[in-house]
Amino acid sequence: MKSSVCFLIILHFTIGSKYEVYDAQNCGIPQSINSARKSVKVRHKGDKSAKLNEDDNDFMEEKIMGGRRAEKGELPWAVLLRIKATGLCGGTLVSRRHVITAAHCFWNSSSHQEQGNCSEADMYPMGVVLNSTEVFVGGTCSSAGRFGCTSSDIGKVYKVARASYRTYYELGCKGTRDIAILQLTEDVPKTINHVCLPFMHKLREIKDPYLKLRTFGWGRDPLNHFKRRSPFLQIAELGTRLPKSVCSIFDIKGTFCVKSGQQQFCDGDSGGGVTATISGRNYLMGVVSEGPDCDKVAKEGSEEPQVCTDIMYYKKYIQKWIGANGARSGIKPAKSPSTQTIMVNSPARIHSQNENNGKKDGLTREPFCPDLRT
Repeated sequence: MKSSVCFLIILHFTIGSKYEVYDAQNCGIPQSINSARKSVKVRHKGDKSAKLNEDDNDFMEEKIMGGRRAEKGELPWAVLLRIKATGLCGGTLVSRRHVITAAHCFWNSSSHQEQGNCSEADMYPMGVVLNSTEVFVGGTCSSAGRFGCTSSDIGKVYKVARASYRTYYELGCKGTRDIAILQLTEDVPKTINHVCLPFMHKLREIKDPYLKLRTFGWGRDPLNHFKRRSPFLQIAELGTRLPKSVCSIFDIKGTFCVKSGQQQFCDGDSGGGVTATISGRNYLMGVVSEGPDCDKVAKEGSEEPQVCTDIMYYKKYIQKWIGANGARSGIKPAKSPSTQTIMVNSPARIHSQNENNGKKDGLTREPFCPDLRT
């Protein structure tokens, strides 16, 4: 009898501490409307009731095309990654301790290998990633001192404690597993909301094929005359997912496609989040991976598909990191999701690599960031 009681106590503690860094109550709410949190209704699934050296040939530098400038506090989960002070990628804060981006962001461009034909020798070593990656959280500018941007506009800088991205390179950089997870050296303050993860909540709308998607980043915008990366965080409306029959030409597991057009991700947007808004909250649906040449789209109006890594496909991988790795810092465990009611009333890759990677379908596409793994 005593052993059974002990087991139940340990089980309760484990469940409670597993997702301690995931804030199901405040996730996905823009800071600018944080005061209206009580008007939003969400049920947790566990609830039972500085200046870069830019290189035109660096596929890590891509950007949002045809978007609008994000307001301060509108996308608190938007992250800017600087890798070795020469690479620029987007990312998404998915807990107070974790960032999701693209695995191809950790490509060592000096290897001169083409994406889709690489190995572990072409990725940045773990030591380089941990020592040379800067994670900017809560900012709306890519650098201070230009275009009216101040030091407060670039957000707070964090370092990386752990990372997972190796599998993408082990599989030859063919698009599969273009997802990376970074664990920060310290937790982001609770005042900065992270995005919601769809599998952590009970949502019927997630399977809606007409769910509208958007993305964000600091990528290049030829339509607005930003031939280099944009100095501002931008938002682009992507429309809905394309049918599988259209996306099947890429034959990449764990991905979905959206149509390119006047608004799309571009050079410098690799690793950025693809989100959907449901009942006032923002949910991460995908990661920017690869797409058509932005200049070609801008000039010719072509509508070739853009490829995104599907977050739902990597559910277990992400849960393992946010759970097992999220409970190691000694933070006091949160209440168990099994006994806690979290309810609020609701109103209702593109790194610029060489132009011809992935020639299987004859399309000119650009890649995204590598996946992180220990």
